[in-house]
Amino acid sequence: VFESREELMQWVQNATFSLSYIIVTRRSKAKENGVVSYVTLICDHGGECKFKESNATYKTNKYDLPFVQIVGMTSTNKTFNIAFAFIINEKEENYNWALTCLKLTLDECMYPRVIVMDKQLALMNACQQVFPDATQLLCRWHITENIKKHCRQSMKSQHEWDSFRAMWTVLVKSPIWILYTENYRKLQSMLSEYPSVLIANRLGVILNYLTKRG
Repeated sequence: VFESREELMQWVQNATFSLSYIIVTRRSKAKENGVVSYVTLICDHGGECKFKESNATYKTNKYDLPFVQIVGMTSTNKTFNIAFAFIINEKEENYNWALTCLKLTLDECMYPRVIVMDKQLALMNACQQVFPDATQLLCRWHITENIKKHCRQSMKSQHEWDSFRAMWTVLVKSPIWILYTENYRKLQSMLSEYPSVLIANRLGVILNYLTKRG
């Protein structure tokens, strides 16, 4: 039971955000006194899911256009929607336009200090141009997926892979810097003993990036 329509919509958006869906109002009906009697909701895919093959598979919308969703995060680790945009191409100028439109709606004190994203150069460059003072961080989920894609096949057994993943999780969830550096050295030690040069090299780059970013 919700106290208002706004409370309902907020709950729906939060519940579907993790599934990469945006819920919008399809139709609503109001009584003679103006009170809305019911609301029909629909996802932004319009009931259809299309897929486009590239270096990875991306889910698009019914317009078959790249969809940019910008969210913020509260001090209690809850996300909230800030802006949405359809862009023609995933190029630097398109991201620049979307971010510039967002910037025009913000007071200077509201400019982001940290921006989290995947390692998409066009988006990274656009963020650097529009919000040059913001620190850029790689999304932890994308880092983990990258490791899974390129390193899993080098592990000889499921036990080795599970042990590595456990140590990696401990590292990225280190609550303070001292523990992070300690866990960082432990993982480095593990990689130095592992015969796979691929794993050592790839994770070495990632670990160095995380260390520089703090």
